[in-house]
Amino acid sequence: MASSDLQPLPLPQGVESHYVRSPANDLTYHFLAAGRRGDPLVFLLHGFPETSFCWRHVMAPIAAKGYFVVAPDTRGSGRTTTEQTMAYTEAGDELRQYQMTYVVRDLVVLLAALGYSKVHCLVGHDAGAVLAAWLALARPDMVQRLIVASHPYTGPAGVPKDLPFDKTDAPQQKQKGRDVHDDLLELQPPRKHYKWYYSGPEAADNMHCSSKKSLLEFIQGYYFLKSASWKGNTPHPLESWTAPEIAKMPLYYVMPAEGGMREAVEQQLAGEAADCSGWMTADEMKAMAGEWWRTGFQGALNYYRVTTGTTPWQKDQGAFAGAKLAMPTVMMLGRQDWGSYQQPGVLETIGERCEDYRGERWIEDAGHWMQQEKPAEVIDCILKMCAGEGR
Repeated sequence: MASSDLQPLPLPQGVESHYVRSPANDLTYHFLAAGRRGDPLVFLLHGFPETSFCWRHVMAPIAAKGYFVVAPDTRGSGRTTTEQTMAYTEAGDELRQYQMTYVVRDLVVLLAALGYSKVHCLVGHDAGAVLAAWLALARPDMVQRLIVASHPYTGPAGVPKDLPFDKTDAPQQKQKGRDVHDDLLELQPPRKHYKWYYSGPEAADNMHCSSKKSLLEFIQGYYFLKSASWKGNTPHPLESWTAPEIAKMPLYYVMPAEGGMREAVEQQLAGEAADCSGWMTADEMKAMAGEWWRTGFQGALNYYRVTTGTTPWQKDQGAFAGAKLAMPTVMMLGRQDWGSYQQPGVLETIGERCEDYRGERWIEDAGHWMQQEKPAEVIDCILKMCAGEGR
């Protein structure tokens, strides 16, 4: 679909939609921008299921302090043109484009197209936190400050076994030939982990739903459940990567074994109204759901396919075994966000994977979508990091 055929996004004043073509990796990037090109760059990376639109409330206020603020749609999401509508079975070697080293290349190419070789402050949220950390790890010469939001930094997978640690995106603690997924299936009722579900062939079709109306209801329910608006979010540290412990998380993280994410959301809501009106208007919700109706989910889900568990697509990460983030790094977390604890022990040990870890910044009364739920507090955190304060 040509960009001229797309409905305009309901953006606040001072935030504009742009495109830039990159023959180097055959992408036309869509990005939102605020401020004056040439000013120090604040680069914002979205997570799933979101697009650059999730940053709309924080961009102009940050730009007003003398920064050029850019939020792109990453490969497979939103209005960046890719093979995002491919079927699960059609991906094949195209999955290579979602490997972390290839994603770093995407971001480096985009930065060059924007005329930047340095990022003053890089911020990644959710899955975007993984991409941001990888850009910072692979190209420390380009990233001066890093904020990792909602997804504690684990470090690269594929670490050689003779090193004193072996980190993957989600540990596989095996006992007597079994792993945690076998044990989840033996719980009553049986459960499964959402990342492995997202990596499978059913997820994209299940979440896309059969109509725009049902997709809107699903997205709104999913956003509500992971926000502070849902009072069922009472996150706390988990003791271990074992089935009984991780099954303490809500159904949107450790799902019922039968059915997909759409059914998990319906079950968790249990008839409760998914009211996000305190932080997202009806028009904004429709715009976000409309993006996913247009593109489908498979392109964005490909990131889970190449990073979850032990896949051949992670082998390139071994080149970074033992490397630490070199720049000042802050972890930004919503107080009501289970994402802070979904990987037991990772949050508590982030400092071991950073040369200059500045600690956590907790956003009170925020769930997973902090930049939408509490934009003023997120703006404050980013501006303090930009100024070198860190906390």
